[in-house]
Amino acid sequence: MKINKQARDELLAEVEGISDRKLNKKPAAEKWSIKQVLEHLYLIEDAFTKMIQEQLDTGDVVNAKEKPIELTVNRSSKVDAPAFLLPSEEFASMRS
Repeated sequence: MKINKQARDELLAEVEGISDRKLNKKPAAEKWSIKQVLEHLYLIEDAFTKMIQEQLDTGDVVNAKEKPIELTVNRSSKVDAPAFLLPSEEFASMRS
């Protein structure tokens, strides 16, 4: 968990003080804004946390299907996120 906190802290330090305009600006119509990338990362972390907590609460052993997670660090090929991990198009501010 320490490495996750460190990564989160470093990421938030990178976007600290960014203008709302820059935060929400998409580099191209089919690309995500910085805000959308941050929201996507939040949604992933939230989903995994809930899944882990549910398994701890129930004691169920769930064997996950093998997935090509190595693609998440290889940015040369695009992988579409499932619908529940897609960020919104809503305007956001780092100040709220």
